[in-house]
Amino acid sequence: MDTLEPKGAYTELPLLLATRQAAKGLSLFHRRQPRSALAGGHASRLRGRGMEFAEVRPYQPGDDVRSIDWRVTARTQKPHTKLFVEERQRPVFFMIDQRAAMFFGSRRCFKSVYAAQLGALLSWSVSASGDKVGGLIAHASGVQDDRAQGSQHAALALIHRLHQCNHQLHSPTASDQESSLASWLSDARRAAKPGATLVLISDFHDWDADCEKSLALIQRHNDTLVFQIHDPLERHWPGDGELSVSAGGEAIALNPALAKTFNRHWLARQQAVEACCARLGIRYYLLDTATPLAPFVQQHFGSRTHR
Repeated sequence: MDTLEPKGAYTELPLLLATRQAAKGLSLFHRRQPRSALAGGHASRLRGRGMEFAEVRPYQPGDDVRSIDWRVTARTQKPHTKLFVEERQRPVFFMIDQRAAMFFGSRRCFKSVYAAQLGALLSWSVSASGDKVGGLIAHASGVQDDRAQGSQHAALALIHRLHQCNHQLHSPTASDQESSLASWLSDARRAAKPGATLVLISDFHDWDADCEKSLALIQRHNDTLVFQIHDPLERHWPGDGELSVSAGGEAIALNPALAKTFNRHWLARQQAVEACCARLGIRYYLLDTATPLAPFVQQHFGSRTHR
């Protein structure tokens, strides 16, 4: 499993594809033993699968009044009810951040590479469970929108596009075409219909009040898992000396006072994101790029976790 750990400044396609083996036995959803032949496999911690419209029929005693089709009722002068069926596949959208701020690393790999490797691993697990895989990848030129599909090739297609977006990164300088996190979340609200699950992987460097509002609106009708990625240097400045970092091809010397101010700002933002997730009932995970991925996913999403 160590050979599957992310490394370097850019993703390696063979490494992303190889995560398929490591994804066996993983599940984003807490599972249970079905109590009947018709029981679903997903526990109630996350909402059920999305509902699809089936038909309209005359109202019957006991029907939920919230399902009354008022247009048909007005046209026929008799109450009619909408019927829905549960989707057989849960749509899961992977929101993976590949914007310029993710193009940074002080240890084994850049944040962008770590996020891509985690996204690839989890997308394989969703595909293996028979659920739909879609993607909303934020990158240097905007947002790559891939609608959720149930095909076994959906995860493969997402990973190829993720690899392409990663290799568009050239420097930490922001692009005029980049989407903000708030805009990205607004795109997600439009793309994910009620009942879908969103997996958001980002460093949240541009988190603000608008992001919190959008996330709250998403969580009303969907389920969200948040993975906040950071570099160890962002959290803690080692030692008391200056450190030279690259920014846009130029070396910038950061003194300890400036670095510690940066650390405080990072901590305040991280705590704000975590607190928001706690208020909204969102599963939140904080990872730095030095955290081995394989043990992490086994601990939180392995088969033993869901027994």
